[in-house]
Amino acid sequence: DSNRATSDSNRATSDSNRATSDSNRATSGKNMEGSSNDVPRWGPMSETRWIAAALVALSVALMGLVDTLAQPGYELALVVGFLCPSVAAVANARELLRRSLGPFSAFCHCVGTAVGLSSLAYLVALVRGFFAGYCDLGAATQMFVLGPGIGTIMGGLWGGIAAELARSLTDRPTRRSVLAVVLAIGGPVGSALVQLALFYLTPMVFAFDPFIGFFSGALYDTIISGNALLSYRAASATSLFACYVLTLHLKRDKSTGKLKYGSLGRPGLLLSGALAAVASLYCIASGSELGHWQTARSIQAELGGAHQRGRCRVLHDRSISTQDVVRLARDCDAHVRSIEQWLESKTDQLVTVYLFRDVQQKKRLMGAARTSIAKPWRGEIYIQASGYPHPVLRHELIHVLAAPLGRGPFAVAGSWGGWLPTAGLIEGLAVAAAPRDDNLSAEQWAAAMKKIGVLPSVSNLFALSFLTGHSATSYTAAGAFVQYIRGRFGAAAIKRWYGGEELAAIAGQGWTELERGWHQQLAKVELTEAALAEARARFDRPGVFGRRCPHVVDRSLREAGAQQALGDLDGALASYQRVLSLDSHNVSASLGMARCRDRRGESQLAQRSLTELSTSDWATKSTQLLALERLGDLALRAAKPAQARALYDRARKGVVSEHRLRRIDIKHHYAASEAAREALLALLVGRSHRGPNHNEALDLIGHWRSSAPTDATPDYLFARQHIAAGNYHLAARRLDQALAKKQPLVRVLNETLRKRIEVACALGKADRARTALKQYASRPKVSTSRLAWARALVQRCTASGGD
Repeated sequence: DSNRATSDSNRATSDSNRATSDSNRATSGKNMEGSSNDVPRWGPMSETRWIAAALVALSVALMGLVDTLAQPGYELALVVGFLCPSVAAVANARELLRRSLGPFSAFCHCVGTAVGLSSLAYLVALVRGFFAGYCDLGAATQMFVLGPGIGTIMGGLWGGIAAELARSLTDRPTRRSVLAVVLAIGGPVGSALVQLALFYLTPMVFAFDPFIGFFSGALYDTIISGNALLSYRAASATSLFACYVLTLHLKRDKSTGKLKYGSLGRPGLLLSGALAAVASLYCIASGSELGHWQTARSIQAELGGAHQRGRCRVLHDRSISTQDVVRLARDCDAHVRSIEQWLESKTDQLVTVYLFRDVQQKKRLMGAARTSIAKPWRGEIYIQASGYPHPVLRHELIHVLAAPLGRGPFAVAGSWGGWLPTAGLIEGLAVAAAPRDDNLSAEQWAAAMKKIGVLPSVSNLFALSFLTGHSATSYTAAGAFVQYIRGRFGAAAIKRWYGGEELAAIAGQGWTELERGWHQQLAKVELTEAALAEARARFDRPGVFGRRCPHVVDRSLREAGAQQALGDLDGALASYQRVLSLDSHNVSASLGMARCRDRRGESQLAQRSLTELSTSDWATKSTQLLALERLGDLALRAAKPAQARALYDRARKGVVSEHRLRRIDIKHHYAASEAAREALLALLVGRSHRGPNHNEALDLIGHWRSSAPTDATPDYLFARQHIAAGNYHLAARRLDQALAKKQPLVRVLNETLRKRIEVACALGKADRARTALKQYASRPKVSTSRLAWARALVQRCTASGGD
């Protein structure tokens, strides 16, 4: 009995200890969570979670039917960023209305749901990518985590806030449920609307969004730079931590159900949460310095320079010389008057030109790197410095000067009152009114497209499918059609069409009849086989959305070029090999690898690669000819002039590019001259184990000039180097010296005269430009499109107040 009594006493003591332990744990839980029952409990998935998971999985799986979305990457991250945060927000809002959870448990529930949904989306994308093939899984994973991964967590937490707001605003269950869903969706949608407002009200085209992640801006810029996304998501992390600390210090009142503050007695934790909130607010306020957002004021402050000429106000980077800015502003003002004559529309609108130092600065400040942008409703265009005359200035100006003809908030051609822009007409008008300095006109290129079978139908050109095709094909064809309509029905028809009227009603013909008439006119255009070969190389290829891994391929090509320029040939070869592993028929990579092997001293391997490329079935005619030219370069460097000339003869028989033909002519003609050969190797080809060297080339051209004092070509080559450096006075002297000497090459003489026109206009010497134009127009082998471009330049030069 005594033993039993002792045992009972021990059991009683043990029970007392367990009760004390349970009490301590309950007290600890109460102190930490704000209420004794606010401890996360993970039970089986609810019906709401199952529905959300099924919706995400099915949506991402169906996205894989589009080639661009078939594996993890930038585009998929962007689309998932629109989907998952909203689904997580709605699922959490509905779930938390049904369950009575404390703040910390609700926080954990929201984060858990969001992480589950984003992980599911990534898993489905991984499975799809396994069959489609991955591009760059590491970079894609990083983009996915930093974009929709963290964005879905933000959306999930917003869903919890939406539930709490709905609970506090109404007591009626049905109304509360509807309100919670509306608020949940309203968070991501409202944030996206804020980004659209910033796009409309500022020069920016890029966006950083707490839910979606990162939108790079220009559709045709394949180089995606998301470095600022790291700092942006660091700010998101501070916000999440501040929310975590806040939920630890909140508890729900049992009688009223409302949230109230409850101290944990841990001031260090509270201080860290407050500091995290301050850091988040600081990142928002310092967004322009961190690259998260920009305004017109912040961009202008960084550029620092301004100059106005007539109706063109140029805001430029201070590093750009005053002379270059003055030339661009002068040409811009002349363009404005010329464009208004073409449009037969007069306005007094002032155009603002943002002139950036380079593509990197332009990308960082407004979002578009190599793609020039115009915002007609703001009267602004955004370009980077690119010599004189600027190659895309007129094209972008047309978008702004056509704004009075457009409609809607964007002042462009479009349906639904201008809310849905018609990209084909917008860009087609710019191409038609701004002929490029090209070998063929837009009409000739369109005729070539028709002959090789790649001309888009008119219905595709002026619909959303315009954006899915290759940009060169879509832009050129649309421009040729707009030129046809203007030539047949006049500028008034173009203005009415741009203003929203149906073209069929304006022309009195249906689209089928208009397209038939256009094709009949294109059939009358005479084309050479060389033009058709060039058209195949230029137009017969997919657009950005039809290419495999365009971001990785273009980024690797850029890296390879930079590595090769620095002499890192092994790194360049690895980058080119990576491109070929994704796109086995990439011409740039194939030629780049041959060039790297040649510079490494592996001339036989380089020659073998180029020979295979010159006879390859998959290579276009233009590519084969380029490979033959490179083989000629190898023979030129090996001092085998007869072999080099034979290869150059073969290489130029199917070329339409004046630049390539002129380059081949020079190398062909001077292959047997030792002084000329050495200079050309340094300037155009590169010596063994190293590429072209500008400084060495100048010295060797000078030696060549001394050995052949009556030859005009060395002076012409000197002038080209001066023009590239912006030394127009020196270039003018060298060009005049070249014109006073004997020039054995027709194309070089033609180009000398053309460059004399450019240089004269750059210096404001209109009389000298007119004299050079008269000589240029009388020369043989001058294309009509280049002659028209030269005449337009002289007309602007004269109108801008030259002597």
